[in-house]
Amino acid sequence: MMLDAEESLPPRGVNGSLFQEIVTTDVTKKFKERHFALPLRSDGETPLGPLALFSFIVQTRVDKLPYKQQDLELKSALRSHLPDGVLLGAKEKGVMFPVVHFTNDKNSLKKRLSDEYLLENGFLLHQGVYREVRSICPEGEHHRTETVLPQHVGYILLGFKSIDKNFSQVMVDSWKDWTGARYIYMYLPDELGLTRITFYTREAPDSLNMFMYVVLVECRNISTRERQVRKI
Repeated sequence: MMLDAEESLPPRGVNGSLFQEIVTTDVTKKFKERHFALPLRSDGETPLGPLALFSFIVQTRVDKLPYKQQDLELKSALRSHLPDGVLLGAKEKGVMFPVVHFTNDKNSLKKRLSDEYLLENGFLLHQGVYREVRSICPEGEHHRTETVLPQHVGYILLGFKSIDKNFSQVMVDSWKDWTGARYIYMYLPDELGLTRITFYTREAPDSLNMFMYVVLVECRNISTRERQVRKI
């Protein structure tokens, strides 16, 4: 199979840092009945990547609250129902989902998806289960175990909808291009500490209203206000 020169060489950042792509799920061998981390059917079956539960919360009330008050209420509403996992607050104002929660907690994944009106008080909750299928990280990064302060970890979250409910191998194989992941690892400043770019595809629910694909970018050196701004 012919490859473009850009694809045949190891991906590099703007300063020459080497990155590697990891195939965590072979989508071409995905079984539709396999879901929510069910055990393998045979030794010959390719293991699937880990699952993650993403929760998107949006305010629906007509009288818009001040930004800080809205942020506090949204986070409080989510924490009361989703105590485990990572709670993300948007740095930008006016975004569709100002607060997002995600977790790979097995107990959370075993439960039914929550009703969108669970939170009440003018909030809607949209939940989806996503399977990790690809990831990119600096060479040797997945072997590192040093502890990083939570306040120094920042994320960039990208969501993509699709009118096609079926998995597309072409979309998966070309994900670095159309999601912008290639641009991110090539040009994101090294001092931000890019650790991992993870590509997820939706497992549930079967709804066009939810993102079909999610990209999560993790940076572990957001230690100053200036770096927070640069990440945005």
